[in-house]
Amino acid sequence: MKVLAVLLLALASASAGPVAAMFKPVHPRDRKMEQSIESRIVGGQTASLGQFPYQVGIAFELFIFGWFCGGSLINKKWVLTAAHCTDGATFATVYAGSIYLEVGEIRVVPSNKFKQHSGFDIDNIVNDISLLELPVPFIFNDHIGKIGLPTAPYDDYVGQMATVSGWGQTGDGEGQPQKLQWALVVAISNEVCKKSYNIIQPSHICTSTANGQATCYGDSGGPLAINAGTTDPRQIGIVSFGASAGCTAAPSAYTRVTSFINWISTETGIPF
Repeated sequence: MKVLAVLLLALASASAGPVAAMFKPVHPRDRKMEQSIESRIVGGQTASLGQFPYQVGIAFELFIFGWFCGGSLINKKWVLTAAHCTDGATFATVYAGSIYLEVGEIRVVPSNKFKQHSGFDIDNIVNDISLLELPVPFIFNDHIGKIGLPTAPYDDYVGQMATVSGWGQTGDGEGQPQKLQWALVVAISNEVCKKSYNIIQPSHICTSTANGQATCYGDSGGPLAINAGTTDPRQIGIVSFGASAGCTAAPSAYTRVTSFINWISTETGIPF
C-alpha cells in the first residue's frame, strides 16, 4: 500500500548558544516522500527478528487514502500510538511479529475501537496519544510481546540513552525500508528543545540527534524505549513531531508517556 503520511523528525546539536533558530513543527501528513528501497531510520541499523517484540506497524485507511505509522503493544489487547496517526482514519491494520514492512500477524481495528485523547490539539501538537483496542488479542511468543510503561510518576530522562525503532525513511527524499530499523538517541532537556520549538510542554520529551541518529517519515507513533533489548523494556515516548525544515534540522519530539499513565490506565483498565 502506498503510504501518504507519517512523520519527519530531526537532528539538533545540544550545544549551547546565545541564540537558537525557531523551527516550524510539521504534522506528518504534510510531508512528501519519494520512494526508495534503501532507506531506514537515519543513522540506524536493521533489527533482528524478536529484538523488539512490542513493535507493531499500523496501516491507517481513510477511503482511498492511507498512511503508515508505528505503535507498540502494551498488553495482548492494546496498542499505543500517536493521535495524529488515528486522527481521521476509518480503520487500521495492525501488523505484529515481523521485522518486514506490512508483514506479520494481522488485526483489523475499526475506528470505533480507537481511543484518541480528547485533548489532542493538532496545531500545538499536545496530547498526541491514542490507543487501539484489538478485536482479537495477540498471543505472545518469541516474536510478539509487550513493552512496559514507566513506573515513576515523572522522570526527565535527560542524558539517558533510549532506543527508537520503526520503518521510517533514512532522510529527506528517501523512502521506507523493507525491514525494521532502530537507533540509539539521547534525551535532552525541554529547555534545550524549546530553543527549536516554542510549543514544547512538560508532556513532551525530546532527543538530540547530534551523532546522526534520527527518526523520519514513517516512524510516527512508534516507541521510544529505555532498557530495549532486555527482559524489561519501558516506553518513555511516542514519536510525535519534528521540523518542517527536514529530518535533520532540529530535535526529535515525542509524547512523554509518564504524563499519560493515568489516562492509559483509565481507558484500558490496565493498572500501573
